[in-house]
Amino acid sequence: MAGQRPIGFPVRPTLSGAVKTFIDITGASGAVYRFDAIASAVAAPTVAGNFVFARLNGRTVEVICCGSTVSLNEVIGRWGAEIEPGDTQGIFVRLNTLRAARDREHKDIVEKHRPELVVTDRDEG
Repeated sequence: MAGQRPIGFPVRPTLSGAVKTFIDITGASGAVYRFDAIASAVAAPTVAGNFVFARLNGRTVEVICCGSTVSLNEVIGRWGAEIEPGDTQGIFVRLNTLRAARDREHKDIVEKHRPELVVTDRDEG
């Protein structure tokens, strides 16, 4: 399937002993970006960062939506409503407070994965 990339789904314990899932997504430059899973759109942090809605299939991921924003909570909640429930199986976030880093990483991921939906701060208008 076009747009799918092999990745691992390693787990790591948190300080509380709970298991936290994350995915590593490679950009067009070859850089690897780690995204942490969140339980739902309402669980998104209120800080700046990048996010992906992904369809997971074994050890592959298809990026459905890729975004960059100053408020993950606000934008993921709004754009999450645009995505059909069966179209995605996970929401993953990467916290980046510096706009230059967010923009660079977002562009790198979009260039490689070409998701169906691309969201940036400028789309919030």
